[in-house]
Amino acid sequence: MDVIRSSKRRPEDSLDLRLENPAFQVASKQESPEQAAIRGELADHIQQAIMTLPDDQRAVLVLIDVQGLTYDEAAQAVSASIGTVKSRLSRARGRLRDRLAERRELLPERFRQIARRETQ
Repeated sequence: MDVIRSSKRRPEDSLDLRLENPAFQVASKQESPEQAAIRGELADHIQQAIMTLPDDQRAVLVLIDVQGLTYDEAAQAVSASIGTVKSRLSRARGRLRDRLAERRELLPERFRQIARRETQ
């Protein structure tokens, strides 16, 4: 009798029914395995795209966008003028953007819209 009474007080649902309920939310704040796989694939694609850049453009891109150097510091590091550094960086970013647009499905949603507008 106690078991029957307790089941009435705390009814049990199957996990399948709970997952079908749109109000059910997973409590984890960590990224899902799918999100982790997409992030890893995007990182690989970015790395490959950077490696295809000409050496002078790749150097400037890495110094400024990856290592966080200023234009002046990057210009000193590559022994070029600031204008040359800015030009190389602009070209490198443009090529990188074009390569990333080829695999738009890997980009976060907010960047997919931008990539679509630029390619149209």
